[in-house]
Amino acid sequence: DFTPIIGRALRQLDVAGLVDALVPMDPRRRVSTGVCVEAMIVAIVLGKHTLYRIDELLRPYDLEVAFGWTARAEQFHDNRLARALDDAFEVGLTKIQCAVFLRAVEVHDLELKRLHLDTSSVSVYGEYATSAPPADPEDERAVPYVTRGHSKDHRGDLKQIVYGLAVLGDGGAAALGRAPSGNRADPPAVRWLLARLAE
Repeated sequence: DFTPIIGRALRQLDVAGLVDALVPMDPRRRVSTGVCVEAMIVAIVLGKHTLYRIDELLRPYDLEVAFGWTARAEQFHDNRLARALDDAFEVGLTKIQCAVFLRAVEVHDLELKRLHLDTSSVSVYGEYATSAPPADPEDERAVPYVTRGHSKDHRGDLKQIVYGLAVLGDGGAAALGRAPSGNRADPPAVRWLLARLAE
């Protein structure tokens, strides 16, 4: 299949190395957080968007040949991947995003003269009864509050989150993204992204 192409891209960007440089390794874990992040990226590219059964998805592949991992497929179970997400969240997803993006700028000689930035709303179904407004919406680790707000897809009857994304001028690569609360207005969401890009 096309897994060697995915593996080459991950190696060029050194996703696992960049994540592992930011996320301290717990000696009790056999697979690093960076390799777990790479496994989740591979799963998404292969069409899997959930944490469970990624181990089954990866089982038919030679993980060392395709991706350079020494870990076995059964080590990518949902508990380990969930812990990897928790560890990455504690460090700060923006730090990880920026590190990978800056590496992509180096490797692919990306043009940064012009960026496009916009927000959109993503409607969701359900109550989300435990969702609560963040204490500080400017905190990069603020969990989005699933609530009603200005719906850009004209679904005021549904709760939502807002998604902001900055992409390169040619639209070829995403520079930075964030999902703030569903009632977050565009101006503060855009200001937040611009401030992170400036950093």
